[in-house]
Amino acid sequence: MLAAPRPDTPDLLLAEALRLLPGMPPGRAAVTRRALPYIVPARHLVGKGGQVLLRIPTSRPEARQLDGTVLAYAADRVADGEPPQGRGTAGPAAGAAAGVMVQLIGTAKVAEPSDAERTAFGLPGGGRLPEQALYLRLTPRFAAVCHGYAGA
Repeated sequence: MLAAPRPDTPDLLLAEALRLLPGMPPGRAAVTRRALPYIVPARHLVGKGGQVLLRIPTSRPEARQLDGTVLAYAADRVADGEPPQGRGTAGPAAGAAAGVMVQLIGTAKVAEPSDAERTAFGLPGGGRLPEQALYLRLTPRFAAVCHGYAGA
């Protein structure tokens, strides 16, 4: 079960999401293809001005059709180990893990990353040749941050 998003103002949630995202592992982008949703793995870099560069592995030519579309991106970090066992107590500490999930929604544009951005992404798989990838620059408009996330 997902923890409820924090009831902060949208600007504060977006700022918190962008602050947390650099320390998060790779996530998932939710995109559409012919009006049907699908999920793709993605890596992220938070850039200046709050934009997020996404690296999506792909060999499909239609991936470029994502240019200008609305995209949702989520990354999560689940706490190591088992969540604490509550003893019949209520509240956020009872049975909750100290994980966090960040979600962003915004407009994505196909981008050509700089050499520094390519270097920051590194090579996948410990130095193998990189697979084909599509780079999208996400301009987030909405965010959700779920603390106490224990995974799906």
